[in-house]
Amino acid sequence: MRALVIVLSAALASAGLAQTDFPTIFVANDGNLEGSVSSFSIAPDGTPVLIDKIVTGARANINEDQPGANVIAIDIAPSGRYLATGHATGSLSGDYVSIITVAPDGTMALGQQYLMPETTYSVAWISDDYLAVTQTIAFGTNQLVVLHYEPDSLVLTEVSRIYCGTFATRLLKHPTLPVLYVNDSGSSNRLWSFTVDQDGILALKQNLAVSHYPLGIELDRTGGHLFAAGGISSGGHAFSVFTLDDTGNMALVPGSPFNSPGQSPKGFTVHPDNEMLFVEHGTDATLRSFAFDDETGVPTNLGGSFDVGLQGTLGGSDSYRDWLYVTDESTAIDGIRGLYCLAINFANGQLTPVTPTPIETTGITPESVLIWAPPPTCRADVNSDGSLDFFDAMMFLQLFSDHDPQADFTGDGLFDFFDVSAFLQEFSDGCP
Repeated sequence: MRALVIVLSAALASAGLAQTDFPTIFVANDGNLEGSVSSFSIAPDGTPVLIDKIVTGARANINEDQPGANVIAIDIAPSGRYLATGHATGSLSGDYVSIITVAPDGTMALGQQYLMPETTYSVAWISDDYLAVTQTIAFGTNQLVVLHYEPDSLVLTEVSRIYCGTFATRLLKHPTLPVLYVNDSGSSNRLWSFTVDQDGILALKQNLAVSHYPLGIELDRTGGHLFAAGGISSGGHAFSVFTLDDTGNMALVPGSPFNSPGQSPKGFTVHPDNEMLFVEHGTDATLRSFAFDDETGVPTNLGGSFDVGLQGTLGGSDSYRDWLYVTDESTAIDGIRGLYCLAINFANGQLTPVTPTPIETTGITPESVLIWAPPPTCRADVNSDGSLDFFDAMMFLQLFSDHDPQADFTGDGLFDFFDVSAFLQEFSDGCP
């Protein structure tokens, strides 16, 4: 574990070489005829401003073999220098894992594309050197695969793989631990977790039964809780919450499954300060806001909602500061698609459009949303949400407990009272 932490730290230390130094939104465009990724900066009022679009694969018709179309998943490396995308094209030859380099101005360049024999439905960076990918086939043998990435030579090499169920569609990396989580909503409803060592070798950690489909899963920003959406199962309104202990083991929060007023929960966004949870729904294409108790893990419906429109057209979402970003993936009926910005009212959960109509991504079928927040210039803002509060202190204590180099505030390689004292002093001084 310590070696992996060092690898992550080295990646973060090199972050100034290529990544943006401003908050950047990335949208995966899941087009049948053209797969692509769009990048946006954020205007002072929260409005997304298009920077660039990079095409990962294009074809004249859906019968043409193109493993780079249909960008279904996206993740960014810890340094912010690289994006990885997964694809779901239905290609007989398999699907790509695509690596995209991010320039300081938010423009992008397509690097290596690695062909895998099945759909690469979800991706998660372990470090700048190792990437995890689900090899997904419906009701078949699904596997979690780790690839080693060599940025200088643009080479991806498989180093490890392990069985992960019969329909794995969502893969997550714990924010501070070398633990990966995978859902399985195929022939059995289960959550899987795996440890990964400094060489990228996987080992089964936990295999947990769930009372409903774990259709989509998400972690909170500190790694204390995992959320699982129930889709149309269990009455079509269910989602569960699991606490994660200091080793990453999952335990069901009492009261689960919880109920959402939206139809068919499919995914989540957790605000960076862990104060609010936003539940995505498939059938009614709504986002619903919940207060979230970080101590008990219990969510409380606040009544706030936003309706994207037609059934199945809500793509994905992510949040930054006072805003929630969500994609409308189809022009059906209303003739619009793209990326919305919603202002969050933290007192009552109301979501108010900053952009009355979505901002065009210039891609086809905008799907997943990912926001890169650069490392804070103010070290005491540990969770990079732009404010100093209880959540920064909690994250610092977790990093300190894990002997994460980010918590070595004195820079002497030790983890002791002097690091705590230095953190408290910078916290007290405030951010510029």
